[in-house]
Amino acid sequence: MIDEITRALNSKSDKVDLKAEKIELGLVEDLKSLESEAKKLVSESNKDFNKALGMAKEIGGMIDAQTEVNKKAVGLEKIASSKWKEYQSKAKELGIDPRSTDAFKNHEGVLSQLLQVNNGIEQAVRIYIK
Repeated sequence: MIDEITRALNSKSDKVDLKAEKIELGLVEDLKSLESEAKKLVSESNKDFNKALGMAKEIGGMIDAQTEVNKKAVGLEKIASSKWKEYQSKAKELGIDPRSTDAFKNHEGVLSQLLQVNNGIEQAVRIYIK
């Protein structure tokens, strides 16, 4: 009878060991699969990051270029303002209303164009910040 009990216990022990090995093997396979999925996600993330970085650099370059354009626009505005003041002074000396002349329309056109330059830069910065 002791032999039968020993055999039964050994048989159960073998079954328990086999079950434990199956469970362990299943967990290892699951973890390998998860690791593979995680590597794919890292790869996708790196591609997206590099793409976003490239776009950010490109946008930064465009904003730098627009900043240079803005500096030129500010310079033109100063020149236009100086010329307008000079024109107003001379027109008044001649008894002419400077606002009724083509020069006034030209001056307003310059200011309108320069305002568009400035608005373009502001819009670009707002889009970049978002």
